[in-house]
Amino acid sequence: MKYSLSQFLMALTFLISCRIDNTQEYVSHFANGKLAVKGEFINNKKEGVWMRYDSASGRKTDELVCKNDTLIKMILFLNGKILAAIEMKGEDNRTGITTSYYSNGSKESITNFIENMQYGEQA
Repeated sequence: MKYSLSQFLMALTFLISCRIDNTQEYVSHFANGKLAVKGEFINNKKEGVWMRYDSASGRKTDELVCKNDTLIKMILFLNGKILAAIEMKGEDNRTGITTSYYSNGSKESITNFIENMQYGEQA
């Protein structure tokens, strides 16, 4: 059985499209036109780094790291500097190390959490 070039190309395009993730960039803006949120969906689920911004200053307020629509890390910013970094095991479940910073950028504390409970001494 012979196939035409166009049939072959259509079949190849179909096969390739089945292997490519459905990736969509998400961007939203405040009423004043400034960037509010930027992230990416893969197969309709949040994936990778999502950034949120302040409506007045335009500065980044936090970064959310998502994998398969689950929050795994949150980094909070104040005046453009890291305020805290929190490892997550789900939307409401801190598990891992939370690092807090002073407004000058120096480290304030490191705390270990397991299932939302502080574990061990705070450094």
